[in-house]
Amino acid sequence: MRWAPPACRWRPCSRLESSATCSGPCRRRRDRSSRSSLASAGSAHLEHACPEAGADPESFKHQKASGVTDGVPWVVEAAFAYRPGAETYRLIYGCNWSPCIGDLFDLDGLLADHWVYDEAPVIVIVHLACPVLAFTDWGKSTLALPYQIEEAVEAVVIKVVAAWTKAVQSRKKRDSAAHAKRQGDDCARRRHSTYQ
Repeated sequence: MRWAPPACRWRPCSRLESSATCSGPCRRRRDRSSRSSLASAGSAHLEHACPEAGADPESFKHQKASGVTDGVPWVVEAAFAYRPGAETYRLIYGCNWSPCIGDLFDLDGLLADHWVYDEAPVIVIVHLACPVLAFTDWGKSTLALPYQIEEAVEAVVIKVVAAWTKAVQSRKKRDSAAHAKRQGDDCARRRHSTYQ
């Protein structure tokens, strides 16, 4: 008797075909890819990369989120560190362990809301690992993400910059109070000098 390969080995199983009718390699491959077992860049690697960019290792923060969207697993990571002496912030984006061109995740507005702007001496790293990415242009500088991944990216970025946001807000509050006190003292001095 001659051996014959399973039918799905020679023709791809359609997504409409139920997994119960397909028992060959295509089903095993589809089941394997639906698990959220993607490797990530990892906290240790990102923590090692931050001091090379002039960051303070004590200020390093890392967050990770993972999930499965439409049967496709994904892992999002964000890292943050303070860079003493730096004059501008540094953003590093990556997809599938490769650096990206431009603001791939369109986070400038979100970061500005959390006091990470041009003069902020910090580094922010965002990495997405996903087997299927939908780029909207040939240069791979714009990415169309499902809303679950976009929300996860925003959530991990907000978590890693939270300590920075709190520190900047408290400093601004102290500066504002000191300025108001100086203004009040100046007004009191002027009033006192006009009555004499």
